[in-house]
Amino acid sequence: MLNYPKIKKSLGPVLLAVCLLASVPSVGAAAPAASPAGSPASTDQKPGDIIVQGKLSCPLKRLVIAPFRGVLTAVKARAGQKVKEGEVLAQYRLFPDVVIQLRRRLSPPQIHDLEAQIAGIDQNLSSMEVKKRELQGLSAENMAPAQSLSQVEKEIQLAFRNRSAIDARLKLEQQLAKDDLSVLKDQLGKSINPGNVPEQVSLVSPIAGYVIGEGADVREGAEVGPGEPAFVIGVMDPMVVRAQVHEMEAIHIGLGDKATISLDSLPGKTFEGTVSRLSWMPISPGVDQPSYYEMELTVPNPDLALKDGLKGQIDIRRPK
Repeated sequence: MLNYPKIKKSLGPVLLAVCLLASVPSVGAAAPAASPAGSPASTDQKPGDIIVQGKLSCPLKRLVIAPFRGVLTAVKARAGQKVKEGEVLAQYRLFPDVVIQLRRRLSPPQIHDLEAQIAGIDQNLSSMEVKKRELQGLSAENMAPAQSLSQVEKEIQLAFRNRSAIDARLKLEQQLAKDDLSVLKDQLGKSINPGNVPEQVSLVSPIAGYVIGEGADVREGAEVGPGEPAFVIGVMDPMVVRAQVHEMEAIHIGLGDKATISLDSLPGKTFEGTVSRLSWMPISPGVDQPSYYEMELTVPNPDLALKDGLKGQIDIRRPK
């Protein structure tokens, strides 16, 4: 008759060994590799390619700001319009108080004060030179003390030093006024002079490109300025795509690498780009945060199909 308790006791170690062997992975079996942080896996990604998300942007954008308060009288440019450097975008009429302030600004009172001081010094110098010659004649005939002549000569030297200092200040103020006149010419979009401040001025394009944005209130009769952006001018060809690349991928990217760009808003179309900029400094230096690097690709845009702000996917083809 079988002794079941005895058999169970003898089989215990054997069953335990079998369970342990079953839990050990077979030799050569590899665990699935984890994807780098910040780089989601793509089902259509080719081996060796790097795929990241990016956004289109104009490589150069300039704001056109109304520097003074006024009322728009004409709007000559709208979004999407091609413009040249210096082209008039809008015209506006300055408020009367602004015109008065500009006239005072173009005729600084300190310049007139300094010129008056120099004129007074020159008049005194002329009188002192006459007095000096008289004392020299009297001193030669022993009819005037030498101290009087010496005192006049010291006064003349002091007047010359004072005149030299005032003249240096005057030249500085005149140069500042000249520079300010040049600044106002750029701000007002036309030539001006101290005696003629026009009431009607212009906003002009600082660069050649396209009007990619305009203020919501840019219309005839609306008030503008000061300091309010009226237009945004951008270069549209080529465009750039900016992205952030994880450190695991950034070390495999170099300047000149080619990429295929597909946009969410233009399905079925792809565009060719070239890596034109890659930062060597991470966006965040924190030790407890992953390191991402800024990358920029240049994309030709001859037909202006690409617009500022479009998002898409960048597929960088790594060399085999």
